[in-house]
Amino acid sequence: MLATVELHDAVADLLTYPGPDGGPKIRDTIAAASEVLPGAAEHLEALAALTRSEPPGALEETFCRTFDNNANRALEVGWQIWGENYDRGAFLVRMRQLMRDTGVSETTELPDHLSHVLRVTARLGAETSRDFVISTVLPAVRKIRDGFKDSEDSPYLGVVEVAHLVLEEHLKAPEAIHE
Repeated sequence: MLATVELHDAVADLLTYPGPDGGPKIRDTIAAASEVLPGAAEHLEALAALTRSEPPGALEETFCRTFDNNANRALEVGWQIWGENYDRGAFLVRMRQLMRDTGVSETTELPDHLSHVLRVTARLGAETSRDFVISTVLPAVRKIRDGFKDSEDSPYLGVVEVAHLVLEEHLKAPEAIHE
């Protein structure tokens, strides 16, 4: 398996607010990620099932309940690592610059949102991305994943698990992403 830019972007898409017609796009993204990443389909089945069985608003509600309404699962990497202090502010500035440098477009999300971080990680040089993943991204994803312990089931736990798998694959050969 190769952690490609496309795979990083697909997982980033799954960690982005779905919007009112997100179901079909999510199903397509799940299918693409599952073809490339062994085990992804298993983790993403609950989310795929939700997109097939519930009205579009249920997907948005589930996303908000899972991430936006629970600080332990907030998708802001800087917040997960540093909380609300100066170091997070410096990280936000750094992420904004990395987004510019790598051509990742800004959205309504803060620059340290995991969707941006995954896109940037895939586009950094091998050594820089490896250090970044080890020092910041994986610890944050693990904290987000830990935020699901002792709580209600959410189909988005599977997406966080897949993000973790992609980052682990990324560490195996970050230089191969750009070949």
